Amino acid sequence: MLKLKVFLTLIPLIIGVVLFSGYHMVIKHYPEYALGLSDNKTDLSNMIMSFAFTMLGFLAAIITLLFGFTDKEIYKKFKRKGYLSLLFWLYYCTIFSLFVTVFLAMFGYSKNTNLTMPFNLMMISFVVNIVQIAMLTISISNLTHRAGNEPPPP
Repeated sequence: MLKLKVFLTLIPLIIGVVLFSGYHMVIKHYPEYALGLSDNKTDLSNMIMSFAFTMLGFLAAIITLLFGFTDKEIYKKFKRKGYLSLLFWLYYCTIFSLFVTVFLAMFGYSKNTNLTMPFNLMMISFVVNIVQIAMLTISISNLTHRAGNEPPPP
């Protein structure tokens, strides 16, 4: 299980770093493709902060789906095989990551224009959040769908 927890933690981070690095490599050679992200740091920080808080609310809502079918056999099987602890690990990592994103987004309001590292980390964290939210949503939706297709107990 530890290997899977490490995998669930590292995969979103790797995707975030690779996509952000790829973007920087592309604009280094083709500056006309630059999105001008650093020109609107305050607006972008505001948008990403809003995204993070909205996703925290979404996580609170989607976890209630999980608790809605604790009596179903698929949930019990999921728990018995240890996948529920993995799901909660990803859930906690996502919440932590969203708070990190909010913290990094606060640097976008700084008047110091030399703060590029927090901005870059915020962008990477934003991509990481999207991957984590997608993983959680797919997992819980799949589990909910399978629980809904279970025949009622006799």
